[in-house]
Parts: sequence; structure tokens; C-alpha cells
Amino acid sequence: MTTQLNVPGAGLHAVVIGVNRYLHLNNGGAAERVQYHGMNQLESPVPSALRLARWLMNGRVDASAPLRTLRVLVTNPERCAPDLLDADVPCVPPVFNNIRESVFDLMHKGNEDPENKLLFYFCGHGLSYSGTDTLLAEDFGSNEWDHFQHAINVDYLLGGMSNCKAQSQLYLFDACRTDGRVYPPAPAKFGDAIVNLERLESVDAKQVSLWASNVGNRAMGYRDGRPSVFAEAVLASLLGAAARKERNGYRISTSRLKEAIDAYVRERAPRARQVTDLRSTTLDFTIAELQNLPVVPVTVRCDDESIRGPAQFSYWSHPKRDGDAALDTRELADAPWHIDVAAGLYDFAAEFADADLRYMLSEEIAPPYAHVYF
Repeated sequence: MTTQLNVPGAGLHAVVIGVNRYLHLNNGGAAERVQYHGMNQLESPVPSALRLARWLMNGRVDASAPLRTLRVLVTNPERCAPDLLDADVPCVPPVFNNIRESVFDLMHKGNEDPENKLLFYFCGHGLSYSGTDTLLAEDFGSNEWDHFQHAINVDYLLGGMSNCKAQSQLYLFDACRTDGRVYPPAPAKFGDAIVNLERLESVDAKQVSLWASNVGNRAMGYRDGRPSVFAEAVLASLLGAAARKERNGYRISTSRLKEAIDAYVRERAPRARQVTDLRSTTLDFTIAELQNLPVVPVTVRCDDESIRGPAQFSYWSHPKRDGDAALDTRELADAPWHIDVAAGLYDFAAEFADADLRYMLSEEIAPPYAHVYF
């Protein structure tokens, strides 16, 4: 861990936002804006934001750019993030004014040193109008006559932040891009710019922005308190799925994020049918260094028609010797087996109800995703 909060010098400055409750949507507790009746309260954004924040605090390593500042904006921060508050991390509700102040601070910190890295993560509701994307703050709709006064215009946000001196900026937007025209009437303006567009520099030159889904599509979450589909994939990528091997070890780089996230979602959450939307393909920078081997998501399944059926799967470090205990075993079941394994060579076994059927194979496990087929 290389976390040195509020210490001078180049490093990472992060803003992490998760909005579970929308005051002016259905069951939000304040005057409901009935035209958005199909938009409900959420369960995944706060767990998503907190998982990322805790990784930044306790799991991330980057000797050249340690974590310098972290701001967390989540619904009910006192109840949800006592550990972060105890660590003196600013945790406040994700209302628009708090988001704006956090972006101002991010701009200020980024301007202190071009070598600074910036990370902005938002998980919550979003709407898209003819290609213009907006992110909705907790108090979206609080102005009866201007609902989008408390929403972020993403294009303006990115354009304004392109004036920041920080040369490495990563934006992760974990929100739907549903066509807002299904909630008429259309707004007169599509969110607030937050940062003035004094001049529009090349966004691709210093920014990587990654959406959880394509324009017009939804970003999926869960109702059981788990992080969102995208957030789970992002965390898997940061732990190793997006790793690149270099002379001195492994690094998590922005150029590997899309491939790693898409592979994870495709295998672990196929019903979501999400495909990420990458804004920049030219910029590549290190998000973190790995002190150990990358952790790689793996799916084990029976693909041969002749041996399909409930299977027990096990695996060992290669070479397996007689008497070696399995590192892990999944009892008889029909479904594929999803595991997360440190990169390397392993021996896998598949056993069936018929005791005479047992198959073994060796497989090299490497990022971004590994499939073991029997």
C-alpha cells in the first residue's frame, strides 16, 4: 500500500461517488417528479463506491503516484463509511453542491503538478439526450422548474477538466445512458458544466473515460447490496485482470481496462449484456503496481457434449503430485465454476457422478480472463 494522504508531491487524487437515494424520485422522501416514475431507488452504487474507495486506501500500490487525496460522496456516509471517516477521509452526501466542490478540488489538485493522476468514479442514475450524457446527483429534481440544475453534463465536465494540468486523468461512469426522451418533456438544458470551458484542449491527450454501457443502454446493478456489474469488473481488473507484465513486475494500465472489464462482464454477468464504451484509445498510463502475481478471473466448464452433466471441479498448482490437497473444489453441480486465481500453471480435474469418469488437464492462467474447458 502506498497511501500518503495530504502529503506534498505528485500522486493520485480521487473522487468516488455512489448515489443510492434520489430524494425526488419514487420513494425518495421528498416531492416526487412524477415524469421520472420509472426511475427507482438504487442498491448498488454505495457498495460500488465504497469497494473502490477501500481499494484505493488499502490495496492500491504505486510508488511513483501514491494516493494523496480521496473524497467519498455516498448516501448516508455516517452509516455506510465509518472506517473511512475514522481514517479522516472526507465522506459527504452526493448532493450536487458537494459534487461540484469535489470537482473543484480535483481541478485544483491536478493543477499543482502535471505528474498528478486524477480518478473520478460515479455510480448512480444517468440519462442521455441525443448523445449528451448526464449524471444525476442525489438532489436531482429539487428545483421544480429546472430538474437538471442538479445533474452533471459529462461532455462539459470532461471538456472543462481538459484544461487541468494533470496529464493522466481516468473517468469511470457507472450509470445508465437510457434515452431521456422517454421521460418527457425534454429539459431546456442537459446538466451543469461544473468547470468552465475556457478553452477546449484535446480530451484524448490527457483523459481516459470509460462508460459501463453504450449510448442508449442500461448499466446493471443488483438489489441485494452487491456492487454493480461494472464495479465488480473494475475491481477484478484492478486486482489483476488488466495487468501488463513488465521487467520489474506487473502494472495495471488504462489500455487494458476495456478488454478486462468486457471479458469479466461477458462471463460473470451474461444477462447484463453490457459492453463498455471507451472514450480515449490514445492515452495509456499506470493506475497501480502489483506486488504479487495478478489475480485472474477463471471459468471452468464442461464443453464436450459427451461428458456434460453435474461435475465436481478441483485445481492444484502444477505439477500435481500424489497426495497433494486441492487448492479448491466445487462439489457436483451443472453450472460453470467461477474462481479467481493467481497467474500461473495449474492442473484441473473434472469428476462426475459416474466414478469411472475423471478428466485432468493443465492450463496456463493469465490476464485478462482464463477459460478452462473439459
